[in-house]
Amino acid sequence: MRILIILVCILLFIILFFIYGYISNFKYVTTNYTIKSDKLYKEVGDKPIVILSDLHNCSFGHNNSKLKEHIDAISPAYIFIAGDMVNNGSSDNNFYARDVVNYLYSKHKVFYSDGNHEQGFFKDFFGDFSENKYNLFFSNLQSESIYDKVHNGSNFIHLANSYIEINDIRIYGLRIRRRFYRRFNRPEFTDEYLEDLLGKSSDKYYNILLAHNPMYFKKYAKWGADLVVSGHIHGGIMQLPFIGGVISPQMVLFPKYSGGLYKEDKATLILSRGLGTHTIRFRFFNPPELVVLHVKKETER
Repeated sequence: MRILIILVCILLFIILFFIYGYISNFKYVTTNYTIKSDKLYKEVGDKPIVILSDLHNCSFGHNNSKLKEHIDAISPAYIFIAGDMVNNGSSDNNFYARDVVNYLYSKHKVFYSDGNHEQGFFKDFFGDFSENKYNLFFSNLQSESIYDKVHNGSNFIHLANSYIEINDIRIYGLRIRRRFYRRFNRPEFTDEYLEDLLGKSSDKYYNILLAHNPMYFKKYAKWGADLVVSGHIHGGIMQLPFIGGVISPQMVLFPKYSGGLYKEDKATLILSRGLGTHTIRFRFFNPPELVVLHVKKETER
């Protein structure tokens, strides 16, 4: 009888644990980080930067009303989107992703870089990324060049292996091939491959790199990134004290980068745990996350 009671208690604990993991998807937290850069501060001043990643077509409130209102209240200088706002697969209309992005760029300056799910969702008949499908999906986009979009006042800048210069800063968006997201048999990610996609960085600028996959942070730092903004790992499904995330989408146990602020030489990585999930819809001690980045002058404490 005692053994039966113990087994029932264990079963109840497991059920409650997974219920907790599921309902944890529906309330996000706000995480604040602070970095120092005179060049970036010159552009944004005391206004923060909002970082979004991995919404995966989820919604917080009716049509993401809570998320929209929260970001409006923050009144950011810029919004950086580090990919995977949509879910891969043509059977999913991704209404919430489209709606929230269209709303945000109607009011704020948005810089959008693709994740692996954008690459899957917006592929054409031959399996390559289709800019035409992308532009049709996010309504009201114009066919101007990136330069013209920024300097003619457009609020939506899609960066795909391209960059925009704004005075002393460069904002890059990196789109790597989907094979670099494989769980197994991933090709080598070389310095030459990164430079072929982005060109050379310049010390003249403060280089911001929106790069969905944080796995290659050391390569980004070596290339010359000052600030890297990433997502993809979803916090490792479960966050453990002093350890971090448990497993990455590439099935790497206890990944080096799972969520937070990391340093590599002069480079800083801000890695969002993401707002949504897909496939395995559980989060343990790892709530969805909206990241707010504050910038100070290098002389400030």
